Amino acid sequence: MSLFIVLVGFNASGKTTLAKKLEADLGLNIVSGDPLRLLIKQEILYFHDFDISIPTQKGIPTREVIHQYRKGMSKVLLSAKQSVIYDSNALKKADRLAIFQDVTNGIDGVTKVIIHVDLPEQELIKRLQARPEENWVEHYELYKKPTYEQPTPDECDKLLVYNQDNYDEIRLALKGLL
Repeated sequence: MSLFIVLVGFNASGKTTLAKKLEADLGLNIVSGDPLRLLIKQEILYFHDFDISIPTQKGIPTREVIHQYRKGMSKVLLSAKQSVIYDSNALKKADRLAIFQDVTNGIDGVTKVIIHVDLPEQELIKRLQARPEENWVEHYELYKKPTYEQPTPDECDKLLVYNQDNYDEIRLALKGLL
């Protein structure tokens, strides 16, 4: 039995930190767009000056490349009977359903899990302000917050909520599903 875990939450909510803890404790594979995004920015001259915090003429086309990478790599790992943490915002219900469908279609024995990474807005804003790029609060308010749809149990086999204080509960719930 493999787990396909989709993390849902805003930038700076703690998704990647949670994923790294689960990777270390449970041996789960993290599939994130962050390393590819940084590689594109560092290695391709055209993208050297692109600001990853605001949708721009340069940045928008990279979204699809990163999205396809995450989906493709997740499918490869699940086909090999590996469990996967899909580290992405996944803020819209339709997007989450499409990710589950696209990635798990044709692969048996996959339990679909959503972990909603919840953080009070005041703390989220503080974390966004602390990021090195300047525009993260604007990005959140203009692009992310208006599109957010709270995850519901009908989207997956198991819905968990991580509130920054219940890591052991999340870890044990996932361990019980493995």
